[in-house]
Amino acid sequence: MPLPPAAARRRPSPRAVHLAAGLGAVLSMAVGTVLSSHGYGEPLPRTLLGWALTATGCAALLWRRRHPVPVAALVVLCTAVYFAVSAYDLPLLLLASAVTLYTVAAEDRLVPAVVLAAVTMSAVTYGEDAGPGERHVDDASVFLPAGWFVGLIAPTVPRQLIAEFARRAERSGPAPG
Repeated sequence: MPLPPAAARRRPSPRAVHLAAGLGAVLSMAVGTVLSSHGYGEPLPRTLLGWALTATGCAALLWRRRHPVPVAALVVLCTAVYFAVSAYDLPLLLLASAVTLYTVAAEDRLVPAVVLAAVTMSAVTYGEDAGPGERHVDDASVFLPAGWFVGLIAPTVPRQLIAEFARRAERSGPAPG
C-alpha cells in the first residue's frame, strides 16, 4: 500500500512533541543517574528528591509558552534546590532553565529573564560550594551557564529593538519624499 502524500500525513501536535521530549529527558536523566551513582553513596531519599525536582522542572516546560515567567521561576527554584541537595552534577535542569529563560526573553520580558539567570547562576554556585558530594565551583558551574544565558537572552534584544522601531515608524506614517 503506498504512503499518502506528505501534505496529507498527520503531524503530531506541539504539545505531544514537548511531552515526548520531556519524557525522553527524564528517562535519560534516570538512566544517567543510575549509571553514574556508583561511588557517591548518596542516600536514596535524596536521589529520589533530585529525580522529583528534575521531573517537575522538565514537566513545567509544557506550560512555558502560556505562563513564561512563573514557569521559569519554578524551574529556577527546582534547579536551586537540586544543586543544594544532590551530590550529582546534572545539566538537565540547567538546560530546562535555559529553555525557560529564552522563552521569557523571547516574550519581551527581558528584566525577569536576566534576574532569573542571575539567580540560577548564584544558586548553582552555592550548590556547588555548599552541596553534598565532592563538587567544587569551577568553570563548568559558573562560566558555562553564564555563556548559555547570555547566548540565549542577548539575541532577543535586537529583535525587540527592531520591532519597537517598526511600531514607531508605522505610527509616524510614511516618510516625506
